Amino acid sequence: MSAIKDLMDHYYTTYSTGDYSTVPFSEDVVFESLFGKVEGREAVVKHLDEAHAMGAVKEKLVPFNMLIDGDKVAVELMGELAFDIDIPDFPFGTAKKGTAISVRFGAFYETKDNQISRVAVHRF
Repeated sequence: MSAIKDLMDHYYTTYSTGDYSTVPFSEDVVFESLFGKVEGREAVVKHLDEAHAMGAVKEKLVPFNMLIDGDKVAVELMGELAFDIDIPDFPFGTAKKGTAISVRFGAFYETKDNQISRVAVHRF
């Protein structure tokens, strides 16, 4: 279990930098969220770049409850989002330049070979 916990800690640290190419995704990762389903490492990295307005939306993930069962992980977390631009149609309300919001999520992960192979994100 310690290896999976270490992987998840590494995932949250690298994801929160905004350089999604450094996130430990497998080549065949599947990423599901309210924005749809994206498959493959390259497509997921591109999706995350675009979802975060190419760096104009900074997101720090803060897990506060984690359950690990074999290669599966369930997590409650807060996404702390800071905006460098206005996004009037942001999915969680109007986003104004210079503001920040916190959004509570649940996420389910599958891992293999010390990489994240599946992510399913759900908003409360």
